[in-house]
Amino acid sequence: MVLQNQSPLFGLTTGSLLQGRYRLLRESGGGYASAVYLAQDIEAGSEVTVKVFALPDELRERLRREERTVRDLEHEHIARVQD
Repeated sequence: MVLQNQSPLFGLTTGSLLQGRYRLLRESGGGYASAVYLAQDIEAGSEVTVKVFALPDELRERLRREERTVRDLEHEHIARVQD
């Protein structure tokens, strides 16, 4: 886990703005293919968790399918997918 100002995996820094909406506040975890950040949703005015992936092309479509499946699930023990 990297808990510093810049993620070596993605080159993102504290304060970076993703998709014009999510301002990264701090890195909170990650692994070999992803980084997890605490971020501010500047449209909603709330704090959210953002997970950024570094995946080979062959896994990107699989992740998109999983995201579409999980997006509609609602349960207190399942994180809500926004974007």
